[in-house]
Amino acid sequence: MSIIPFGNTRSSGDKNLAQLISERVPRSVQLSDLLETFPQGQRKGEVFTVGSFNGEPGKSLKIDIAMHSPHFMQGSDFASGEGVGGICKVLMEGRGWTFQEVVSHYRSYIGDVAPPRVAPPQNPIRPPETVSSSPPTASRQIDINTPHDGEHIYSSVDGEIICIVRRYIARDANGQPVLGSDGKPKKEFRQFSQGSPYPKMPDIRPLYNLPGINTADRIIWVEGEKCADDLNKLGYVATCTLGGAGMLSPKSAPSYDFSPLQGKELIIWPDNDASGAKVAKLVQELAARAGARSITMLTPPRGKPEKWDASDAISEGFDIAAFVNAPNKATKKPINLL
Repeated sequence: MSIIPFGNTRSSGDKNLAQLISERVPRSVQLSDLLETFPQGQRKGEVFTVGSFNGEPGKSLKIDIAMHSPHFMQGSDFASGEGVGGICKVLMEGRGWTFQEVVSHYRSYIGDVAPPRVAPPQNPIRPPETVSSSPPTASRQIDINTPHDGEHIYSSVDGEIICIVRRYIARDANGQPVLGSDGKPKKEFRQFSQGSPYPKMPDIRPLYNLPGINTADRIIWVEGEKCADDLNKLGYVATCTLGGAGMLSPKSAPSYDFSPLQGKELIIWPDNDASGAKVAKLVQELAARAGARSITMLTPPRGKPEKWDASDAISEGFDIAAFVNAPNKATKKPINLL
């Protein structure tokens, strides 16, 4: 079995802590967490199989679950070549947790074992540098009961909740927002499948605003729920894909359901950056496969700042109607060969 050790790009401290978790957390507890993380997987003897870290049924990802095996909770995804080197990797990939959230989850088993920071020897000639007094970012384990700063509901055509996306503003140890380089608060997003107490993507990832898509002929795809909501408030029917540009990729595309776009006129409004253009092209391809009647790709106007999107356009009073109805946009009409 080919094993890729956990966190081959992480710090040595994190590697040691991950190893400590693997050693101290009872294997029965680790196995229970594995089965709960991937309910679509199959347990056959001493091997657990699942389609991938996305959690879909399949046999590509194989993990050793033999209780006395030296390779317990290790394995690899034979389709992608991605390795599994322990329960930390499982929870980070399968539940979308950060490493610190995994540590918090198992704190009762490992105790407070964070290695102390040792100051380097002081240079007797050059005085030591002043250490910033800014409080560190507070680490926390996020679950369904964690207070949030906003949410978006993915529901079925009939209004049944499929997934909840929650927004969390990163805060320091004093509870103050942590600002990014753009001066705006840093945000984290977590997806909760219906009924799951921890962050977990649904097995089949729906489009946003399915009730609206169901009754409309013309749909605007944008990169995030906020942009979709802002357009919907103006009377348009807008949608987006779960997880934004960071989660939709050729590898994860089979987990996304674009079938509601069959027979629809789709307008794609990408964010004004490289990742936005990349995911927009993939959406165009997936919508065509799903049978969209026509697909129009918008191009952000010249001179707009990087990451400019539909919400920015609305806030600045941009002429949305003229933009989405311009006759010179590139439109593709899928050819029916049947």
